Amino acid sequence: ESMASELEAQVFGDQDDEFLAEVATVSNDELKQRIRALDNEIRIMKSDVNRIKHESSQQMAHIKDNKEKVKMNKVLPYLVANVVEIVEPYNDPNEDDGSTTDVSLTPQCKGAVVKTSTRQTVFLPVPGLVRASELVPGEIVARAA
Repeated sequence: ESMASELEAQVFGDQDDEFLAEVATVSNDELKQRIRALDNEIRIMKSDVNRIKHESSQQMAHIKDNKEKVKMNKVLPYLVANVVEIVEPYNDPNEDDGSTTDVSLTPQCKGAVVKTSTRQTVFLPVPGLVRASELVPGEIVARAA
């Protein structure tokens, strides 16, 4: 028991003595008023704890929902397009005006014009894995985005 009182003295110091001295000088009505005030504070704090727990559970549900959405949207969407036109490489013989031209910008093979499922019309200088000569206008092509 002496160890317990020593531990209390180390933790609380002289506060216990001060508290007892204060309680001895305060009237019963004032003690009841302080008890009611403490009970009110406890009730308010419990209410705050419950509110925070509720908000936390809502946030966790929101996070779980967002993780599921991310998981669903990680699947690669496929971009589907219709071949509109096969375009021959264009070399203008009148373009030789003496200026330097970047040879890498002039296409060396047939290209394709496609209309995508997102309603964009796009020129592809290199149609991809399928040779442009094998493509036919009106054909449907797709690729993973």
